[in-house]
Formats: sequence, C-alpha cells, structure tokens
Amino acid sequence: MNKNHEYIFLVVALFSSFFFWQQTKKITDLEQKNSILQSDLSRYEYALDDANEQIEQANNNIEDAKGYAWESYDDMGTALENLETVDNINI
Repeated sequence: MNKNHEYIFLVVALFSSFFFWQQTKKITDLEQKNSILQSDLSRYEYALDDANEQIEQANNNIEDAKGYAWESYDDMGTALENLETVDNINI
C-alpha cells in the first residue's frame, strides 16, 4: 500500500470513529431523556389514578347525600356533615 492510501485510510478511520462516537453519545443522551420521561409519565399516571379515585369518592358522597335530601332536617344535616372535599393533586 502506498503512503497516500495509508493516509486516506487513516483519515477515513478517524472520521468514522468520530462519527460513531457522536452517534453513541446522542443515543446515550436520548436514553437518559427517555428514562426521565418514563419517570414523569409514571408520576402523572399515578396522579391521574389518585384524582379519579377521589372524584369517584366525592361522587359517592354526593349520591349518599342526595338520598337524605328529602328526609328530616337531622338526616340532611348528617348527610352534609359526611360530605368531604377532594384533596389537590400535586405532581
């Protein structure tokens, strides 16, 4: 092999190595971002499930209170006392 071919091969090898190193770095960065996004998604799914459970509980409490609405004033008072507010969901 003559010297020119050796230099060309060396330049191509160096360029290829740099290119693959950059691609590997990009893949690593994307994997880290993906991990963060997966974690965020899990937190949001948990918060959504929690919010839905609280809404369901509030709806059940309202339905129970409706059952007492046309009863005596004491029963209506008891129904109103049993109503609960829903907690805020902080993510």
